[in-house]
Amino acid sequence: MDNSSRGLGNYITVKCGKRNIDALVDSGAVVSIISSDLARSLKLRIKPITKQTYIPLVSANGSQMNIIGITEFHFLLEGIIIHQTVRVCANLGQPFIIGSDLLYEQGAVIDLNQGLFSIQDDLIKVPLHTKNDLLNCVTTTKRIAIPPFGQMDSYRWTVYNVLSN
Repeated sequence: MDNSSRGLGNYITVKCGKRNIDALVDSGAVVSIISSDLARSLKLRIKPITKQTYIPLVSANGSQMNIIGITEFHFLLEGIIIHQTVRVCANLGQPFIIGSDLLYEQGAVIDLNQGLFSIQDDLIKVPLHTKNDLLNCVTTTKRIAIPPFGQMDSYRWTVYNVLSN
């Protein structure tokens, strides 16, 4: 990975059941949170918020977060099962936010220089990446091979060359 692409991503991919989920690694979030849509699609049991579990949460843009409950969330990271109690939010823009609670419990290290996320004393190391969505996808008319950690330096030039070859 060259210097221009290091540290640009703040997502890791986790697996829950048969689904790959782009999880936002957010050291500024005090707790880990999943969207209510994700919780429902995974058929997770959502427990209501009580006085003991209530924490007022505000998003990075200053808006109040609509926390509707708490659930136990289990996911795989490179084959290791991670169990985490998470808040469930009705107005979350991400499917899953890994907060400082999980980062601390797992001994996480976020290395922006190398573009790596590691936990459990480097037992697991995964690359940080940008969010994988349709805005970051290119469809080609024929098969091509893109090397690992490949990068498009010039979007128009690369797409033109891929489609015209």
